[in-house]
Amino acid sequence: MPTVRNKANALIGAMPAVTCAGNNFTVKYAAHPIGPGIRPEDPERCITPDMCVSIFPNTYHPSGDGEPVKPHPRSFPFNNGYHWFGSDLLLDLRIRKDDCTYAAEECLVSLPADQQVKVERLRRRDMWREFDTQQRRDCALNADSASPQGETPSPPTTPTPESHQENPPAPTPSFLAYCDFVYGIQRGYLSKIERSSSDQSLSDQSTEDTPMIDVFDLDYNERDKLLPIVKIWSDVGAHSAEGVPDPMDFMVEHYWTMSIVQESKVVPRLWMRRDAARRPRVSALRELLQNVH
Repeated sequence: MPTVRNKANALIGAMPAVTCAGNNFTVKYAAHPIGPGIRPEDPERCITPDMCVSIFPNTYHPSGDGEPVKPHPRSFPFNNGYHWFGSDLLLDLRIRKDDCTYAAEECLVSLPADQQVKVERLRRRDMWREFDTQQRRDCALNADSASPQGETPSPPTTPTPESHQENPPAPTPSFLAYCDFVYGIQRGYLSKIERSSSDQSLSDQSTEDTPMIDVFDLDYNERDKLLPIVKIWSDVGAHSAEGVPDPMDFMVEHYWTMSIVQESKVVPRLWMRRDAARRPRVSALRELLQNVH
């Protein structure tokens, strides 16, 4: 497995998930970045600036009615922090257990249970709002492309449970891209990384020739081993004295690391498949040559 050292720093909100299978040294965390302002707008993904929640002492929110979350036992050391939401900002990380052990006197900036519930509720709301907007946009685009100009539209019909079962609606491309948003491999921040044409062609060929589930042959516990290991510090202010850092560089490096690890698994399996497919042809050719001689 390649070793990649990330240099980007970011503030993240994280919750422990499970100890990674077969690995007693790391713990899996579900995380999201904290940004130095409201969420940047991304019309292509239907991301709006209000998909965030402010962190006290910051009280500003674009909607005008969003109350900030209040950490404890220490207050957040900056006045411009926001939890950013969106399907492209979900992170799975591995953190060494040693980094998760703190002395009792180290008062972490954390959220009380009720505030954490609030963050998760707002995150789910904004993600479904994002998906719903994408679906409505894609359905409208599909309807426009399928209806020639001048064609008289058919009168609307009332759907019945039977017709709904016989002709279920196809998922829209945006909704099918959910996993790509989560992992950032086909879409998201990986697209900002410059890759050589050979690397891109290899990636395209690997995804076309081999389904993802066949490439890895991994269960969820084994896939945890592919997650990047990050170094964390509990003293938020000491490692970011100038304010909340922009998390975009960290996001790029995170997805870049994942792409390297995944491609390192894909390439050997592709060669093994090609060798296996080539063996019958080589054997047949040898037999033919022996018959000729």
